[in-house]
Amino acid sequence: MILPFENLNNIYEEFKYLVEHVYTICLEEEGNSPTQAAGRTLSELQPMADSEDSKKILYLLMTSYFALQDNQEAFQVLYKKLKTVMESGSIIQLRNELNSMNETNKLEIESNSKVIIKYYDQNFGNDRSTG
Repeated sequence: MILPFENLNNIYEEFKYLVEHVYTICLEEEGNSPTQAAGRTLSELQPMADSEDSKKILYLLMTSYFALQDNQEAFQVLYKKLKTVMESGSIIQLRNELNSMNETNKLEIESNSKVIIKYYDQNFGNDRSTG
């Protein structure tokens, strides 16, 4: 099911809700392991990301969410996907790449970027392209 998104702010808000909601359903109601639930969440939401900017938003939100869940396998998969769609090659610059969003969402993107960088550094070593 493809959702009719009007702008990047709507995309951000919708994906922010859906990532947690779909993952929780897969984990709790369907009894999947955390890794299986993450994969199922990605397969459910990825078709909705039909533009480069929506992919950036989805992968950013999923990567930071799985960092907060301490799901290293899912984090690594999503981190690689995120890096493939970044124009600047820098996670912290995503805020600038998504410049048509409102300031509140830009600040959340910056915060999510910092979560990703910190988690990556703590678990996988320093990646110079994160900053």
